[in-house]
Amino acid sequence: MFKRIMLPLMVLSVVGCASKQTLIDDLGELPATESGEMVLNVHFWSGINGKPVRSLTRNARYPDGATSIEPIYTLDFPDSRADKYGQRIVGLLDVKATGNYRFWISADHSAELWLSIDQNPLNKRLIAYNNNPTGYRVWDKFNSQRSTLIELQAGERYFIEVLHKEYLNEDYLSVAWEGPGFELRTLDSNDVLGFGHADSVSGESAFKEGYHVGYASGSVLSEFDDSYPPLDTDGDGLPDFYELAVGLNPEDATDAFSDNDSDLLTAYEEYQIRTNPNNADSDGDGMPDGFEFVYGLAVLDPSDALLDADGDGSTNIDEYIAGSSPDDGADFPDVPLVRTVYLYWDVPTQREDGSPLSVSEIDKYLLYAGTSSSELEAFAEISDAAQQSYSSELVQGTYYFAISTVTNDGIEGPKSEIL
Repeated sequence: MFKRIMLPLMVLSVVGCASKQTLIDDLGELPATESGEMVLNVHFWSGINGKPVRSLTRNARYPDGATSIEPIYTLDFPDSRADKYGQRIVGLLDVKATGNYRFWISADHSAELWLSIDQNPLNKRLIAYNNNPTGYRVWDKFNSQRSTLIELQAGERYFIEVLHKEYLNEDYLSVAWEGPGFELRTLDSNDVLGFGHADSVSGESAFKEGYHVGYASGSVLSEFDDSYPPLDTDGDGLPDFYELAVGLNPEDATDAFSDNDSDLLTAYEEYQIRTNPNNADSDGDGMPDGFEFVYGLAVLDPSDALLDADGDGSTNIDEYIAGSSPDDGADFPDVPLVRTVYLYWDVPTQREDGSPLSVSEIDKYLLYAGTSSSELEAFAEISDAAQQSYSSELVQGTYYFAISTVTNDGIEGPKSEIL
């Protein structure tokens, strides 16, 4: 589901996506704005079955076994190329004016548009997608085709990635944007520059890579080994020590694409973002790692489950349960969610005046609830004096609770502290 970030010390690689009409035999034909930049290219995989983007990204030939690599100059591909293939474009979005931008994607059969907060691919997030055909340059068939407004800074470049999976018949793909001073138009090589990985790293990049390896080693308590880069026998991007620790095979490159916990993240992706490949919910907040990663939530911080990322009045965990988008204020649960509330208390042992009170003297408990601390109403009677808990289903919201004790003489004591 997510792009594999190539490790340092690999050979220079440039990737992309295209159709027949966009091929260029002579690199000199590229627009002048490409001068001095790496060429925007397509990585094309033929003979890939399946309709979803996952059919491409989980194929053993992805990301390094492309059928062809070809230069492109636009992200607008109307014509048929073939059936059952996958494509990928990565580049650097070159922003010329500070302001709010919106992006759209249109494709057959499915496609995803990812954008990073900077030039680092590790910071990318999914901003638009379609899982079914949209019609060529039809931008509004599905709400997911359109991103939210994203603020970008002039002079900055942002890593951008397009993943496209074609199945049968039509196979169009278009990516568009609008921003300060221009209306919706397709992206081209004036907007997106080529992107590649240097064949060596140093300075800050080397430190971060080494730190990541050390963190992973410590988190799985592997034996000390300060060699760098770490041994990777099968070349799948996962160090041998890590594969052994999490139950993978260091001699099988395909298991980097496995998803043992079914959270829609591959083992390689989980290694990159430091989640547990054998636990679908690494931080235990009720939301799968893949869901949190796609929507830019904190995969290792459980507190974000009760936050409201898009300000629509529903918490992130409620949006996950309801199937709505936690990053779209216009998309929220259609019906109020019902929650089970559990209340616990201690059996009282003395009266209000301080005299002792035995269980045999208690007739019942009265439970009070309300949406205001000053307007509580009794909603349940507990006739078992030894009972110390009660559960009830309530529509999502803020409630206040209290409990009182009624003795055999019919006298109700004061309410407890309000919760």
